Amino acid sequence: MSVDVQPGTRADAFRERIAEMKLPAPAPGRDRVLARLGMLLALLGIVLGVVGYFLSHNTDNPLNQNDAQIVAMLGIACAVTGSGVFLRYSFAQFLRVWLLRLIVEQREQQEK
Repeated sequence: MSVDVQPGTRADAFRERIAEMKLPAPAPGRDRVLARLGMLLALLGIVLGVVGYFLSHNTDNPLNQNDAQIVAMLGIACAVTGSGVFLRYSFAQFLRVWLLRLIVEQREQQEK
């Protein structure tokens, strides 16, 4: 679903105010790459956890089971770390726009 923005609306005024501030452009490509990396790390962690589970249940040797449990625990660590990285960088763009909007509104109030 897309939002149609009419010329002369608040969105245009917001864009003009941001352009007047001459802020350095962020690197959204880096955020996107790191968010995807976090997602891949989380998926890898889930796969490692499942593989470790099946490896530990397909043998009667306690030494092999311990090795498989370590693989599963590494998978859990990867899943938690990847989820954190994904959440951090996926929210970065939203919070950046929210902060800019807040700054513009405060400057407008100070000018009045």
